[in-house]
Amino acid sequence: MLKKSLIAAGAIAAAVVVLQPAEADAGVSVSIGFGTAVDYGPGYGPGPGYGPGPGYGPGPRPRYRLSCRQVRRILRREHGFRGLRATDCRGKSYRFIGFRDGGRWKIKVKSKNGRIKRIRPI
Repeated sequence: MLKKSLIAAGAIAAAVVVLQPAEADAGVSVSIGFGTAVDYGPGYGPGPGYGPGPGYGPGPRPRYRLSCRQVRRILRREHGFRGLRATDCRGKSYRFIGFRDGGRWKIKVKSKNGRIKRIRPI
């Protein structure tokens, strides 16, 4: 079945090439092709802002972490720590040392949302 289809397609292509006139006098161009590309000429099709380009695709990465200053403010206002000193503000968690309830504490906080992961007295 496939073999017959290929032979028929080859015969049609050969007939198109052989029967094509050498030059068209009317100024009309005719093209025969296979595919899905359609060109409607100028003024047709999607306007600017459609398709790939600015505004499409992944874009800039959203900010996933709070700053060290923001986390320090959360610890001070929501958890009552004073004298906070950041010991590490890199990666998935930040580390602080601070005072609360008369004691000194080692605090490990999630950098994404400012929640306390671990708290230990020093």
